[in-house]
Amino acid sequence: MSAWHAGFAGFIVVLLALYLYFTQSIAKDRFLLTSIEARIVKLQGENAALEVTSLEGQSLSNLKVESKEFKLEEVRDISYIQPKSQAPLVLGN
Repeated sequence: MSAWHAGFAGFIVVLLALYLYFTQSIAKDRFLLTSIEARIVKLQGENAALEVTSLEGQSLSNLKVESKEFKLEEVRDISYIQPKSQAPLVLGN
């Protein structure tokens, strides 16, 4: 075999090694992408279920039931504490 044939054979071996490396890398990345996509779909389903649960918890009828469970009373009159003066309170002077 001449030097040219040996160099060409070496070049082909290097190209084959690169092809195998990149093919394996693409297959690994595709598997990772597929598993991430499956996780996203699962989390989207859980998120939708949590949104429904959250909306049910925030509904007015549920709030009324919960307020009775905690023995809360309806607010009838709101009164505020009136300051003695209109001057702002300054602390630390």
